[in-house]
Amino acid sequence: MLPVSRRLIRKTGVVCCLDLEVFQVTLSRQTVSVVQQNIIFSLVTKGLFLLLGSFGVVGLAVAVLADMGSSLLVTLNGMRLFKV
Repeated sequence: MLPVSRRLIRKTGVVCCLDLEVFQVTLSRQTVSVVQQNIIFSLVTKGLFLLLGSFGVVGLAVAVLADMGSSLLVTLNGMRLFKV
């Protein structure tokens, strides 16, 4: 009976490790995707308000508010990974 229980423990451990590896791969892919989204959104927002500010369309206060708003959105977008 002892060898059967050892085999069962070994098989259960392998299944548990494989499940953990699948979760880690999924989480890492989602993390890379969210980081790319955050970088692109941040750079586009900063570039847009830099151009609008340099032509005088947008004032400094609006540009600062847009920068703070974009950093809050980037932070909230990154926090989506906690749900997984």
